[in-house]
Amino acid sequence: MHTTNLDKDYGDGNLGPKGMALFFSSHFCSSLCGKLGLTQFDLSPKELGKLKAGRTSGSPATTCITRFKDPAHHGASNHTHRATGGIEFNTGLPADEGQTQMKPWELLGNGKLLSASVAKEVARLERQDLGELHTLGMVHFELAHYHETGRLSEDQKPDWECAQYHLGKAADCRTVEAMCTLGQVLCQLPHQQFPALKIEPSPTHSYVGMGYLELAAKAGVREAMLHVASAYDTGIGLGNSPDGSQERSQDWVRATHWYTQALATQENGDQRLDAESDYALLARLAEMYRSGGHGLVKDCHKAGEYYNEAAEAATAAMKGRLASRYYTLAEEASADAE
Repeated sequence: MHTTNLDKDYGDGNLGPKGMALFFSSHFCSSLCGKLGLTQFDLSPKELGKLKAGRTSGSPATTCITRFKDPAHHGASNHTHRATGGIEFNTGLPADEGQTQMKPWELLGNGKLLSASVAKEVARLERQDLGELHTLGMVHFELAHYHETGRLSEDQKPDWECAQYHLGKAADCRTVEAMCTLGQVLCQLPHQQFPALKIEPSPTHSYVGMGYLELAAKAGVREAMLHVASAYDTGIGLGNSPDGSQERSQDWVRATHWYTQALATQENGDQRLDAESDYALLARLAEMYRSGGHGLVKDCHKAGEYYNEAAEAATAAMKGRLASRYYTLAEEASADAE
């Protein structure tokens, strides 16, 4: 039995999302799954082909992900249940409140069944806070890693087709690491996760990648904020939509928003895409407000404030000459404002 609570549920046999991923990699839905109203887990055409080829009668039952909400505990707990004939279902309550034997249809009436299909989860995720851990996305992310390492291949070689498929599903489930990684891959940026995964560059891929990076930025990933800000600042790498109906354009309002968000966000071990320090970002904000354009209203007073902040940050970074230059620019901007 695998759940997301590795510390308390089911002992050493609980492998969490990794165990769920291994289960779904070899599970083929039977008639029992349909009778229980369970949705099919998303597998790539290649994986489905292998399962169909090796399918035998009496295939194992499915696994579903169920969220229980108990008014007495003011929260939700995610649990995975394996549906077999007459088994015991964990209600998600503390041990002292016991467990109960429940029939599948009674279980569905007491909890909120989360779909194992990414497509059916997307609408629900629109109402979910970005950055909230989502079990289905975590399972797809683990499957992507298994295919990356060749764990599920007969020849033990990486299967990049399947890895990319599940990375995309994990990103669609708003798994932050997956959104950030897939966005970086599509935008041809350096990425620590799946370093060997490459996708052919194209305006469409850049457009889709920017979408994932914006979602990652909204989830608080500073590295994504910096790339999105730079793209809107320069107009480079924004891409075109697949059908050509939508195009992103240089937008300094969005650029200044993400620059300021990045300045306000601190991450341990953060590696900035442009290797710039805070003083450089502050100076860039000052330049943009001083000149205005691309939707941003000119504001010399604000530009002067940003130049002063840049000077202070440069001083703290032991950049004396640069700090002096910023102080001079601050005076000039303030004079322009008058």
